[in-house]
Amino acid sequence: MRPGSYEEWVRRYDTITSVDRDALRAQAARMPRRPLISILLPIYDPQLDWLAEAIESVKAQTYPHWELCMADDASTKWHVRPFLKQQAASDPRIKLVFRAANGHI
Repeated sequence: MRPGSYEEWVRRYDTITSVDRDALRAQAARMPRRPLISILLPIYDPQLDWLAEAIESVKAQTYPHWELCMADDASTKWHVRPFLKQQAASDPRIKLVFRAANGHI
């Protein structure tokens, strides 16, 4: 890794340790006000492995006060709906709606 490279910057400033993560969680727990962060995720016929990674990235956040609002825009692939339902059932912070007609996200 060469000095001044992007990889060096990521190692120094954009990578947190488990100790850092625990400290951030403790700090969030002490906050007198805990704003709810809403993440909006429109969906239409996604590649499920990419969608799973996106959902997992939200679930892995250090700050726990979030909601993931997913709106399926009338996907045509048969496997999308059961996958989304499973994801929504896995965490009460995940909200899910199915649009009756495609709105061209």
